[in-house]
Amino acid sequence: MITNAEFINQPYAGIDEEKIFDAESVNNSQEWSWVRFTNDDETEWCGQFRGFPIQAAVSETYCTILILTSNHLFQLNTIDGQLITSIENNEFRNLTVSPSGDFIISDSNTIFWIENNIQLIIPIKSPFRMDLIEFKNWDVGNLLFEGEEFCNWGVTHRMKLNDELKNIEYE
Repeated sequence: MITNAEFINQPYAGIDEEKIFDAESVNNSQEWSWVRFTNDDETEWCGQFRGFPIQAAVSETYCTILILTSNHLFQLNTIDGQLITSIENNEFRNLTVSPSGDFIISDSNTIFWIENNIQLIIPIKSPFRMDLIEFKNWDVGNLLFEGEEFCNWGVTHRMKLNDELKNIEYE
């Protein structure tokens, strides 16, 4: 079972087992990213993904891995690393996994919640329209993040997303 996924520089060929993950799209770039996967028995292997690296997250709760690149959001299972599905990514900028195992993802303006299927991405209501959302860190079940007020540039708010209630509040 895969327990960790992290972006790395291009590995030397033949050192680790390698697998290519690609999705057909007219919008594909020539960029590629590499992810090192670590299994619970400490063995490692690498995956090559289309697009510039953004973020990787593992949910033990749903036995799912999400790999976010500039071209696609890939969903793999943690049992054997097989691709479950992928969707094109034109907007997503942030990705994290909550203490409860849910995935939280955002574009510039909206934060979304994903349980175990990237085909079902649920927007989380915000107290105001946001811009330039940037995830910071988790603090006891709350995702701390910053975002500017839309059309009021320069006004940055520190906010938190409660993992249990799935609501956004000012910090």
